[in-house]
Amino acid sequence: MKLNPKVQASLDKVIQQFRSGDLSPVIEATLIRLPETAPARKWTYSNRVLAYAQTLSVDCRGYRQWQEVHRFVKRGENAGYIFVPRIATVEDEVSGEEKKELHGFLAVPIFGYGQTDGEPIGYEPVEPPPLLAVAQRFGIEVAWEPGGGTSLGSTDPAGKAIKLMSHDASIFFHELGHAVHARLNGRLKGGQDPYQETVAELAGCVLASLYGYDVSGSAWRYFEHYNPDPLRAIMIALEDVEAILMEVTPK
Repeated sequence: MKLNPKVQASLDKVIQQFRSGDLSPVIEATLIRLPETAPARKWTYSNRVLAYAQTLSVDCRGYRQWQEVHRFVKRGENAGYIFVPRIATVEDEVSGEEKKELHGFLAVPIFGYGQTDGEPIGYEPVEPPPLLAVAQRFGIEVAWEPGGGTSLGSTDPAGKAIKLMSHDASIFFHELGHAVHARLNGRLKGGQDPYQETVAELAGCVLASLYGYDVSGSAWRYFEHYNPDPLRAIMIALEDVEAILMEVTPK
């Protein structure tokens, strides 16, 4: 199959990502449950993975499909591509009956949610996570989006808004820890500050355990990633973690 240069460059980017050992698109392509009306719900899984790898979004649509939901592709954005089979109806030479034949694939341009502006689309989970009402009581805006890069969640430095790219409640607990930490201390530092990450993850682990979620294994790896001595870092963070828990857990 001969591809035009733009399509080939986009596909090469995906292949290089997989060659480097980064298989995150395979995992993250399924993290957000898309609305029934999202075109990607009807795509093959391989096309959803391809779309995510190129756009960092699981909700991808064509230019006009975004317009139909009152969102518009930003100027200068580059399309990703999925591959749609070209099926032709031909006459069987022996029986004379019509049959379907595959005549290659057509590269179809698509754009991810983050490449568009316009009216918001709801990606909220069917069942909201525990303590969502607590976040709302604090005046923290919580929104779900269909992908957003390597991060599954983010909190603004002022602790006023949480964005989630996963329906996993433990991700919400972590970001809630960040948001309340910001409120208690005035503001978060920018970037991935090791102390702030330790506080948020430890608070999130306690909350996850409190509500019956299993966080065994992954949390310790998270602490190790940010701290040469995880146990010492945890002990230092305990005071702030306790303050966060006092704010968000039932009295």
